[in-house]
Amino acid sequence: MEIIIYSFFIVSGAAGISYYAIKKRYARLLEEEQEKAYSAKNNELQLAVEKQKLELALKEKEHLLASVRTHEESKSISLSGEVLSKDKQIQSLSAQLHKETADRTMIEQKLSEKEQREKLLTQQILQEETRTSLLHNDVVSKEQTIQSLNEELSKETAHRLKIEEELSTKVRAIEILSEKIQQETTRAGSLDDVVSNKDADIHSLSSQLQQESDQRKKLDDQIQQEEIQRSFLLNEIAAKEKEFQTIRATHSMEQQQLRDELQKEIENRKSMEERMSIQDSAFRGIIQELEQRAQSLQEELSTVNYSNESLRTTREQYAEEFRQREDEYKAAISETSLQLTTTKIELERTAELLQEQTDIRQATEHALQESKQKLYALINEQEQKLKEQVNAITVLQSELAESVNDLTLAEQSIHNMIRLIPIPAFVVNTNGVCEFCNSSLEQLVGYGMNELRDKHFSRFFPDDERGFFEDQWKNSMNRSEQFHGETNIIAATNDTISASMNIVEIQTNSSEKKFVGFLMDHTIEHEGKKHFIAAKEREQELLNLKSRFIGMVSNQLRTSLVTIATNTELLERFIDKWSDERRYHSFMRINESISQLIELVRDVTFTTRVTTEPYTLAIANINLEKLFQSSARELMADLESQHHFILSEQGDISSVPLDEKLVRTIAQQLLSNAFKYSRDTTEVKVHIEQNPTSCIITISDHGIGIPAADQKHLFSSFFRASNVSNIYGTGLGLTIVQQCVQMHHGTVSIESELQKGTTVTVSLPLSRNF
Repeated sequence: MEIIIYSFFIVSGAAGISYYAIKKRYARLLEEEQEKAYSAKNNELQLAVEKQKLELALKEKEHLLASVRTHEESKSISLSGEVLSKDKQIQSLSAQLHKETADRTMIEQKLSEKEQREKLLTQQILQEETRTSLLHNDVVSKEQTIQSLNEELSKETAHRLKIEEELSTKVRAIEILSEKIQQETTRAGSLDDVVSNKDADIHSLSSQLQQESDQRKKLDDQIQQEEIQRSFLLNEIAAKEKEFQTIRATHSMEQQQLRDELQKEIENRKSMEERMSIQDSAFRGIIQELEQRAQSLQEELSTVNYSNESLRTTREQYAEEFRQREDEYKAAISETSLQLTTTKIELERTAELLQEQTDIRQATEHALQESKQKLYALINEQEQKLKEQVNAITVLQSELAESVNDLTLAEQSIHNMIRLIPIPAFVVNTNGVCEFCNSSLEQLVGYGMNELRDKHFSRFFPDDERGFFEDQWKNSMNRSEQFHGETNIIAATNDTISASMNIVEIQTNSSEKKFVGFLMDHTIEHEGKKHFIAAKEREQELLNLKSRFIGMVSNQLRTSLVTIATNTELLERFIDKWSDERRYHSFMRINESISQLIELVRDVTFTTRVTTEPYTLAIANINLEKLFQSSARELMADLESQHHFILSEQGDISSVPLDEKLVRTIAQQLLSNAFKYSRDTTEVKVHIEQNPTSCIITISDHGIGIPAADQKHLFSSFFRASNVSNIYGTGLGLTIVQQCVQMHHGTVSIESELQKGTTVTVSLPLSRNF
C-alpha cells in the first residue's frame, strides 16, 4: 500500500509539471498572435503573409508540443524507475524492521529465560535457608545433649563427694574391711567406664561437628558458585541492554531520516501548489479567449486536479499510518525499557538477599566456632575433674589398705554405710535372700524392711521374669562373677520402674558370703527420651506445615498475580480495539484473582487468630434454614454454579442456640467444597437434625471424592488431596471447620469414596454453658 501511494505521488507531480510547461508555451504563442494582430491592423497588405507565417508557426508549435509530450513521457518512464528504486528501499526498510522485531522477540525470550533462572536461584536460596536452619537446630540439640551430659556428670560428682565425706567419717571403723577396697576398686572401674563412655560421646559429637563443618564448606562452595553465576547473568544482561540501546538508536535514526524525507516531500508539494495557484490566476483570462484550443487541456487539468485530490488524501493516510507506527514503536521501546528496569531491580534485590544469606552464614560459622571452643573447654574441665576424682579415689584406697585390722565392726559398718547412701541398696546372702535395705530402696519400691527381709531379691521383678533371674543368680554364684542387668521393677503400687541392678561380693568376719546390690532408676531418663522423640516429631510436623504453607502461598500468589498482570497488560494495549464483551471477560478474570487472594488472606488470618487468641462464644438463637439457604445462594452466584441445592430438616431448626458467626463459617466452607469438587447440575444435599442435646448437620455431594490415603490428613493445615491440583483452594477449609466445631465442643467426621462423592457430618452440642 505504501509503495502504491508513493508511486501516485511521483506520477501526479510529474503530470503537474508537464501541464504547467505546456501552459507557459501557449501563453507565449498567444502573446505573439496578439502582437501580429495589432500589426495586421496597421498593415492589411501584410495580413495574408503574416497569417501564413502564423499558420506555419502554429504547425511548428504543434510539432514542439508533440516533442514536449514525448519528452514528458520519457521523463515519466525515468520517474517510474525512481519509483521502483524507492520501492526497493521501502522493502529493505521493511526487512530491517522485521529483523528488529525478531531481535526484540529474541531479547524478550532471553529475558524470560533469565527470569526463570532467577526463580530457580531463589528456590535454591530457600533450600539453603532450610538446610541452614536444620543445621542450626542440630547444633542446638547437640549443645542441649552436651549440657544434659554435663548436668549428669555434675550430679555424679556431687554424689561422689558426698560418699567421700561419709567414708572419711567412717574410715577408722572400716579400716580392716578388705571388701571396701574391692568395692571402691569396682566403683572406680565403673567410673572409668562412665568416663570412657563420656569420652566416646564427646568424640562422636566432635565427629558430628566436623561433618557439619564439612557440610558448611560445601554450602559455601555452592553459594560461591551461585554468586559467580549471578555475576555472569548480570554481565550478560548488561551486554544485551547495550545491544538493545544500539538497535534502538539505529531505529530512531532511521525514523528521523524517513521523517525528514516526508517533510521535504510535503514542502515541495506546497511550493508546487503555490506556483500552480499563481499561474492559474495569471492565465485565466487567456484560457477564456482560447476555449476551443484549450478544451483538451481543460480535460487534462480536471484529471490532474482529481489526481491531486486523491494524492492529498493518500498522503494524509500515509502520514496518519506513519504516526501510528511511530507511536507503536515508542510504546514498545518504553515497555521494553520498563521491563529491563524491573529486571535490574529484581537482580538488585536478589543480590541483597544473597548478601544477607552470606552474613547469616558467617554469623552461623562464628557461633559454631564459639560453640566448639566452649565444648573443648568443657571437655578439658571435665577431664581435669575426673583426674581429681581418680586421684581422690586412689588416696582413699591407700588409706583403706592401711586399715585392715578392724574386722569386728564390718557388718554393722556396712549396714550404716548402706543406710546413709542415697542410692537404693540392699544386702543379700548366697541364696539371694534379702537381709538388709536402706530407706532409698524402700521409697523406690514402696515396701518396708519387714516386707523385704527374708525374701528373694527377685521379688522386685515381674512374675514372668523371676525364674530367669533366679537361674542367672545361681549361675553367677557357681562362676563367682558379678551379677548385673537391666529390667523393669514392679513397685508396691503396681507401677513399672525401669532400672539397672548391680550386685557385688563383700568380705565379712563370717564364713558366709555377703553381697551388696544397687538399683539405678532410669524412669526419668526414658521419659526424657520419650519427650525428646515427641518434640522431634512435633518439630518435623511444624517443618512440614511450613513447607506446605510456603508452597501453597507462593503457588496461589504467583497464579493470581500472573493472571492480574497479564490481563492488565492486555487491557492497556487493546482496550480501544477489543469489544465490550472481551473487555468484560478480562475484568472478570482480574476480579476472580483478587477474590482468590482475599479468600487466601481471610483463611490464613482466621486460622492464625483462632490458634493465638482466645475466642468467647456468642450463643444466640439462629435460624439454620435461612442461614444455609443464604450461604448457598451467595456461593452459587460467586461460583456461577448450576447445582441443585436440596435442604431437608428434622425437628425445629428455626431457633437453635449456637454461635452464628462460627456456624456461618462452617456452612460456607463445607458448601464451597461441595460446589467446587462436584460437576454442575448435580445435587448438593444438606440435612439438619435437632434433638434435645445436639444439632447434627450432614452435607453430601456427588463429586470426585477423596483418595483413601489422603483422608487421614484432611484436617492438617494447608493440606490438599492429590486429585484436586487443578482446582483452586487454600488447604485451610476443613482446618477452619474443625476449629469452629471444636470451639463449640462438637465433632466432625468425613466419609468419601472416589468418583462417588463425599459426606461431612457435624455434631454440635446444644449447651449454653460452654
